[in-house]
Amino acid sequence: MSDKLAIIGGSSFLKSQYFASFATLIVPTTHGRVVLRTNDTKTVFFVQRHHADPDHDYSPPHLINRKAIIAALHALGVTQIIAFGS
Repeated sequence: MSDKLAIIGGSSFLKSQYFASFATLIVPTTHGRVVLRTNDTKTVFFVQRHHADPDHDYSPPHLINRKAIIAALHALGVTQIIAFGS
């Protein structure tokens, strides 16, 4: 089993080109669905936490579904997480 890395970013990553080539996935969890992006080998994932809910264009900090984000990353087998916040 290879290690899988997730990067959770805020608004500063919204227009970043770092993840522009990543494919979009929607992962269903018991806490809600999560939009994330992944590389071709599905070993690196990116979650833009304010835009992780496919049913809302933007979630303010107090409405971010943190449980759904972590559940989705767990379901994908992520073993390491780097999170950026400001």
